[in-house]
Amino acid sequence: MEELLKRELGCGSVKATGHSGGGCISQGRSYDTDRGRVFVKVNPKAEAKRMFEGEMASLTAILKTGTVKVPKPIKVLDAPGGGSMLVMEHLDMRYLSSHAAKLGTQLADLHLDNKRLGETLQKEAGTVGKGGGQVERPFVDQFGFDVVTCCGYLPQVNDWHRDWVTFYARQRIQPQMDLLEQGSGDREARELWAALQLKIPDLFHDLDIVPALLHGDLWGGNVAEDSSGPIIFDPASFYGHSEYELAIAGMFGGFSGSFYSAYHSKVPKAPDFEKRLKLYQLFHYLNHWNHFGSGRGEGRPTVRRNASWWQLLRAELRTTTLRAFGSPGAGCISEGRAYDTDAGPVFIKVNRRTLVIDLPGGGAAFVMEHLKMRGLSSQASKLGDQMADLHLYNQKLREKLREEENRVGQRAEGAGPKYVSKFGFHTVTCCGFIPQVNEWQDDWPTFFTQHRLQAQLDLIEKDYADREARELWSQLQVKIPDLFCGLEIVPALLHGDLWSGNVAEDDTGPIIYDPASFYGHSEFELAIALMFGGFPRPFFTAYHRKVPKAPGFDRRLLLYQLFNYLNHWNHFGKQYRSPSLGTMRKLLK
Repeated sequence: MEELLKRELGCGSVKATGHSGGGCISQGRSYDTDRGRVFVKVNPKAEAKRMFEGEMASLTAILKTGTVKVPKPIKVLDAPGGGSMLVMEHLDMRYLSSHAAKLGTQLADLHLDNKRLGETLQKEAGTVGKGGGQVERPFVDQFGFDVVTCCGYLPQVNDWHRDWVTFYARQRIQPQMDLLEQGSGDREARELWAALQLKIPDLFHDLDIVPALLHGDLWGGNVAEDSSGPIIFDPASFYGHSEYELAIAGMFGGFSGSFYSAYHSKVPKAPDFEKRLKLYQLFHYLNHWNHFGSGRGEGRPTVRRNASWWQLLRAELRTTTLRAFGSPGAGCISEGRAYDTDAGPVFIKVNRRTLVIDLPGGGAAFVMEHLKMRGLSSQASKLGDQMADLHLYNQKLREKLREEENRVGQRAEGAGPKYVSKFGFHTVTCCGFIPQVNEWQDDWPTFFTQHRLQAQLDLIEKDYADREARELWSQLQVKIPDLFCGLEIVPALLHGDLWSGNVAEDDTGPIIYDPASFYGHSEFELAIALMFGGFPRPFFTAYHRKVPKAPGFDRRLLLYQLFNYLNHWNHFGKQYRSPSLGTMRKLLK
């Protein structure tokens, strides 16, 4: 990667830093160069180039308005090993908090920018001596965009239209409905859409809509701030109705009252604003349905704002104070938000699949301590050291137990932690949203084959009936025991999903979160850590100083990465078929 960036960016030096990021769609990493620090987003899919070209055009368009800060895009490149990557300016960002009102003002300026260009053009046309010559940024009088953009990984056709209602119905809602029809053939959705599309024009009577340049995907995970003010990123821009922008902003939280007050002081609400907002939110619910399945087809986020939600949390947490603050957190599986309570700040994860606190309307909330976290950087080496301690903890309990058994008069009984001699866990855990059976087994290869790989391949067989996957697996499973010959494996307590999006740090040191724990082979933990980046060399150096690599480590790492590729295939679709089958072939060589 470093050599590629040197060549393509014309840099004399390129070095990876500890800064990383990632979401449901792409992964990223920062690099120091002799021309400044850059951030590189990578996606392995064949369609990634189109996605990144759309993002680059979106960032460029917003940048030209001079209204709100975005990372400066640099170049779209072919990624080593397939897919594409987008190189952009690195910005040191933190969660949006003190600059929320300023973001409201600047977003309004972004939405008003094209309108002001039109007004300037009209004035100049009516001014004696002013010609209609070249202008730096011409007024845009249609709805659309010059290139295809992607909201998530789904492409959005942006063919120009003079009528907003036609553009929105044909190029936003209808494509999502077409995907639903193709994927699930949902009859009720089809019937409701047939009735609704006839009523859409009624929501726009007597409304003059001037095309506004939009971010296009302005949820809480795509806004931040630095010392100079707010930042928006990961856009899917086009020229549309300014109200569209506020739909997803209101769905998942993360935008304070001061943001909306500042915005609407410049862009007042027009009649029937709330009804149109629901129409625009429909697009995002459909888009989530097409990305993540029918669990997102419901109006999930509304549970956060109704009265029974607040009453429930106050009762369960035994607090009179319950006030949301800061920006939410979100991943592919759950959404989360920080709240002040009588006992201090807490963080609450919300999902309709899990059961911790039952929610009104279905689903559950999981309440935990709130930590002020930032991206892992200076504490990477310490994390490697501490992960090794976690993995060695059960082994040290065994050594202590043996010592006590050999001492005259020393009893091994007690109330302290007990050595775990088997592989598994006392409850089901989930890696993503797929449950993992953790029934105890004496033998690690048996546990891993049956409860991890076979379980994933059963899902692939059910959904895809992939013959090649089935044939490769039939050959591979008989060879798995050979990878563990002569190896003593002491059960280690694992995080279970240690990718860069689940690690952070604060002033005291590293933090890990969102675990899917079980007792297993310590090497399993490193598989996903090495797959998607985000862990610098000091992490691995510190780890292996305490837990040295055993013979055959690299071959077993491939086996453990196979689980993660299969799990991604089952979560995100067939773009992970190729790396899954490729890994099987490598293991069979």
